[in-house]
Amino acid sequence: MKFTLPYGRSFIEADLPDNLQVDLLEPPLVPPAPDSLSAVRSALDEPLGALRLADYAGARSVAVAVNDKTRPVPMRYLLPPLLEKLASAGIAPGVVTLIAAVGLHAPMTPEEFPAIIPPQVLLRYPVISHDAKDGEN
Repeated sequence: MKFTLPYGRSFIEADLPDNLQVDLLEPPLVPPAPDSLSAVRSALDEPLGALRLADYAGARSVAVAVNDKTRPVPMRYLLPPLLEKLASAGIAPGVVTLIAAVGLHAPMTPEEFPAIIPPQVLLRYPVISHDAKDGEN
């Protein structure tokens, strides 16, 4: 029994013996939101659970983890509404730091930040890169 499975940007084939019972489980196809920014703002206005960003008004510091350059996450849709919501909750841009969550990948350099963070965000918020090998931090 042959299966073709998505793998990265291509596919791999799996050839399994016919005597095995195999169930292929696939996630349902979910259409994209017609207006990404509205969908993000709506999710921020009505978060799951009991906590809201407004509950953190007056926070002395806020860290926002963002994916690194190896993961294609549309931060242009996610970060501006999140940062607007933090500001409307009384959290000043000066206490918010964005952290490129690189895990065990090489740390990102400041020259690489524009690949993941919208320009208008880079102008207002400090960005640092996680460094798993930096034992001091």
